[in-house]
Amino acid sequence: MTKFHRYIILAIASIAVLATRANAQDESIFPQFPSPADTLDAIFYDDKVLTGGEVVMLATLQGQVNSKQPRIYIMKRRHGGRSEWADRIDINTRITKPSQLYHLVGKYGKEVEGMVVYSTEKSLHYRNLACTIAGLKNAIAVTSAEKQKLKENGIRLKTLCDITDLPYTTPQDIYTYLYKKYWKDCSRKTFLHLTPHIAADIRDLGTAMKAAFLWLDPRKEVEREVLKKFLADMTPGKSVILGWWHEERAGIGIATSYGLSTIPSDLYNNATVYAGFPREISPARIPKRKPLENKVYVALFLSDGDNIQYCQHTMCRLWDNPKRGTFPINWTVSPGLADLGPGLLNYYYNTASDLDCLVSGPSGMGYSLIYDELNDIWHTSERETIEEYTKLTDRYLKKSGIRIITIWDRVNQKQKEAYADNCRHLIGVTLEDWKRAPKIQASSSNDRLAFIGNRPCYTSYVEDMFREWEDSIRVFDGKAPAFFTSQGESWHMGPGQMAKLQSLFDSIEPGRAEICRADHFFSLYNEANGLSFNILMLDNVKITSDDESAPVESIADGSFAKKYTWTAAQKGERKVVFDLGKEYMIDRYLISHASAGGCDREFNIQEYTFEVSQDGQQWEKVETRTVGQSDFSDSDIQPVKARYACLTINRCGKDDLARIADIEIFGKIIK
Repeated sequence: MTKFHRYIILAIASIAVLATRANAQDESIFPQFPSPADTLDAIFYDDKVLTGGEVVMLATLQGQVNSKQPRIYIMKRRHGGRSEWADRIDINTRITKPSQLYHLVGKYGKEVEGMVVYSTEKSLHYRNLACTIAGLKNAIAVTSAEKQKLKENGIRLKTLCDITDLPYTTPQDIYTYLYKKYWKDCSRKTFLHLTPHIAADIRDLGTAMKAAFLWLDPRKEVEREVLKKFLADMTPGKSVILGWWHEERAGIGIATSYGLSTIPSDLYNNATVYAGFPREISPARIPKRKPLENKVYVALFLSDGDNIQYCQHTMCRLWDNPKRGTFPINWTVSPGLADLGPGLLNYYYNTASDLDCLVSGPSGMGYSLIYDELNDIWHTSERETIEEYTKLTDRYLKKSGIRIITIWDRVNQKQKEAYADNCRHLIGVTLEDWKRAPKIQASSSNDRLAFIGNRPCYTSYVEDMFREWEDSIRVFDGKAPAFFTSQGESWHMGPGQMAKLQSLFDSIEPGRAEICRADHFFSLYNEANGLSFNILMLDNVKITSDDESAPVESIADGSFAKKYTWTAAQKGERKVVFDLGKEYMIDRYLISHASAGGCDREFNIQEYTFEVSQDGQQWEKVETRTVGQSDFSDSDIQPVKARYACLTINRCGKDDLARIADIEIFGKIIK
């Protein structure tokens, strides 16, 4: 079989795979690539071995080849090689030495149409322009030096475009040229805001997506005006920005003003490999929580999980700390990993202890900065500007299994309502309190979603956390519970440092303050403050089923994962009864169907009836509902006093077996 025939077979196979995944990708920002090959050609490199031009050539080749099927894996030595992720998620590699670079290019050369030739003598920004054109033309980007070496190694590729004679020297002129000539053909789901000094990393994904590569400084008026043209052509709720900015708050801020968020990702590598992993996310089970007591509850967060290169590089090293699992830590991660690194996200879920809780960094699906507290700037003060962003956030919270987010820095009441209305999966929100007056006061929206300030926020020292709350804990009178949240800077803090806090609190008085998971924290907070919370998270709830041969513990374990999905052992109609332990005012229930965890939708239950009772004998029907193609059934109901609830599955899925991935019943305490 010739290389040409193999290429055709791979192309047909990738089209078939993508077609079968089309429905799953309808609401996805980023494409899912075919599953990686059994063994990937991997190359370790550092800047002393390969030139920047050679790394760009390799990265654009990786993007083009991996878009058909991931077969190239690039590992920079400083990232830890195989031990960082290849070994963690079972990626088999065949090592190619840097000296064999052109052999690797020759191996896959027939899968590209040719070359885009550029020069960086006038400006390094031509590297970004060349990568943009290469993505559009199924080409690799090379300078004259790589072009000559390709020729010397017998690799003859057609020159599709030569931009070495372009006269532009400034970023604004180069990217204006890109806008006028190529932007119309680029993906509008993202652009790569990427310094041209970075040769590889996220460039493979940008090339594969046919995205534009830009690097414009919004602090400079002439460059900002060019940037605005690109931003204005993006669609809030359907577009995000990948990469990073010259200055954090200026860049994130201008994108936010257009209803767009940024996923920090300039140093995220092998995205075209990780994005080929199955997108069946398996959230960890949530342990049952203890009853509310009159004590101080504290939730501690590690920052920077919005940054997917942190999730890829630094977080996995913090995760390996032997202190992890001995102490409750709320780890921020990016909901975007559901597309860009589902294998990474599942690794964290699968290896999490009961004391590890995954939450989202700022401010949902990608980093937005609605209000810049340090510069006292509202990038948007209206709800409308973030409406589609919050809807996008909800889609990715559902996909990723994340239920809590941090907002940088804060939002107004209308924007709180947008989060509460549109992010139905949220059970709690923290805000950044930078210790400016006045202090952020805890608040809520829609009688269910609490907003609490992290104080201190983004601190490097556990001693700062202790000092912040020490006086409050010392004078705590025990008459009603109190709630505090703090955030540590992950670049300087980890499990080892945070584990000191409980002993510091206990030095005041043992048991007075309890550090807990964020999902438990917000559940306790809502219960204490008369807000609606998931009653099934309590450890005294009893669940029974008329199908005694199918244990029902997993039906309300907080995870919609396929492996934890409750499946009846007997066919036909089934009943599940919930004894809540005492009466509550029930106002909502949420069912995660089998498809939420990755099962085919044809196995979802088709119709169910939800009922409530005060005594378990006389039942009041709340509603009968047809499921259709939904992954979730989320119902607000007229508040009703009840101790018991019953879910009757009237019609099952294709094989007549009832399946429920998870169920939550929300209500308020009756005082």
